[in-house]
Parts: sequence; structure tokens; C-alpha cells
Amino acid sequence: MTRNFPSVLQQPASCWGEPLDSLFDAPLDLLERLRVSVALCAALGRLHQRGLAQGELDPAQVLVNLATDQVWLPRAPAQPHADALDDLERLGFVLHELFTWRVSSRLAEVPAAVQAIVAKLQASDREYRYQTAIGVESDLRRCLTMLQTLGRIERFRLGAQDCPERARPGQVVVARCDRYKSGIPHAVLADAFQILLHRALNGCEADVTGWRQTLRAAVGEHGQLMVDLVPGLELLIGQKPRPSRLPPAEARQRFSAVFGAFAAAFACPERPMLIVLEDGQWLDAASAAFLEKFTSPSLRFTLSVSGPW
Repeated sequence: MTRNFPSVLQQPASCWGEPLDSLFDAPLDLLERLRVSVALCAALGRLHQRGLAQGELDPAQVLVNLATDQVWLPRAPAQPHADALDDLERLGFVLHELFTWRVSSRLAEVPAAVQAIVAKLQASDREYRYQTAIGVESDLRRCLTMLQTLGRIERFRLGAQDCPERARPGQVVVARCDRYKSGIPHAVLADAFQILLHRALNGCEADVTGWRQTLRAAVGEHGQLMVDLVPGLELLIGQKPRPSRLPPAEARQRFSAVFGAFAAAFACPERPMLIVLEDGQWLDAASAAFLEKFTSPSLRFTLSVSGPW
């Protein structure tokens, strides 16, 4: 049975514990290290829920009480409006140290699922990292529960509970125009939407389900047209039947309508989208025509473009 973790947000006037960095090389087993990591994430999550961020997560100043599974964060550095995502990145480095220890002069074997959690915290692209301390805590608790009940930790989909409480104000996609693809219709837009789909697939389960429903409704029975353009879409909406053959002019009109609906699913008032074009002189003609049509101020579309093209 998983223990409760009554983590305290920040150090009160008097508290007892050991500095977290002193535990890195201490004779603690994996179970104990998971308990410490869960308590640390719980404390950090409660801080973030108050609209604060730690600023500098120094393991030498974080106190841990192993007897009660309590963690105290240093009081002074927490500042309003600091970036909680920076805290999570620093958390990744702290957990890396916590889960890298030696047993009989050899590095301990750490389960792949725990390694994956640490790697997700340290991903080079912020979009692919954990977005909340609660999401990290949930995955570490799952590892702890499996170790306690099964005696092992199996791989699982990360981030199921990693849903930010506040929606992002917008989304930015950087798309590079390739001179060698300038003759391929919609090449740069296909790359841009592939990036967006990758982000959608790496969201929490609730977000993935929402995207699946939204995109299926947007493309309707002609979804295969978009799957051919953006192959990653098939992971969300599945295989679709081949569209019926039409004369060239009608086929182009159908494609334009479906592509517009597909793009509008990403660029809506709740999720405005900015495409930043790099090397825009190599923009393919089909992408240029699409952008000219669908960035018109007269449309209820929240897609805008930055960069020369």
C-alpha cells in the first residue's frame, strides 16, 4: 500500500531533516529514493499551485525527513511570477543525482520507467517536458506502487495526469523552408503540422482524447487526404478510406476545404497559432497560396505568420 506524503511547502522556523544532497550517496534503496522523490514533487507542486516558483532548487538547502517522508523547500528563493517550468527542469537534474548511486562500487540499476521520467524532465524542447509537478509526482507514485505491489517497475505511458491548469495563451511553430522541397506542394506546412501533432500526442490522456475528437470532426470522411499530407495524423484518427476520384479542379477545391478545416482545428480563438517561417524565400507555391488565403483578417481564423515570404 502506498504511504501518504504530508510534504510541507517551505521550511518553517524549526524543522528537522537531512540535506537532500547528503542522500545522493547514502545507502538508500530504490524504494526509499522513490519515496523521497514523490515527497519532493508534492512539495514543489503545492508551491506552484500558489502561483510561486522556487527559482533555484538547491539540493543542499532542501531538507528531507526520511522517518516521516516530509520535504521542506528553502523559503527565500520562491518568488511570484517565476517560471515553474524552470523548476521542473532543475528537478530533472536533482532526480538524476538521486537515482544515480553506487552499490558495491557499481552503479545501481535503475528501471527504464524511472529513467524515462528523468529524461522527460530534461528534454531539450520545453513542449515535450512535463508541464506540472503534479504530473511528475503521479508518474513517480505509479512507479512506487508497482515496486511495492509487484516487486518491479514496468514501462507505462508517461504524463497521464500532466495537464496544466491554465491553457497556454498561444502556440508557436518554427518552420524552415527547404530549398530542395520548394517544388513539393505544402511541404513547409506539412512539417509545421507534424510538429503540432507530435506535441498533441505527447500530452496527457485527456488532451490526446480531446485532439482525437476534434480532428476527426474537422476532417470528416476525407481524413485520408490529411493523413497523406501529415502521416502522424493516422496515430490520432486511424486509417480512413480513400476519397473518391474527382476532376482536377474539384479535387483541388475539396483538398483546400479539408486542409482549411484541419488547420482551423489548431488555430482557433482558444488556441491562436503563429507560424514562424525561416528561409521564407524557399517557400513552396502551394503553402504560400494557403497562407495568403487563410491568414486573411476577414476570416474567423487565428493563424498568423512571421518571417519573409
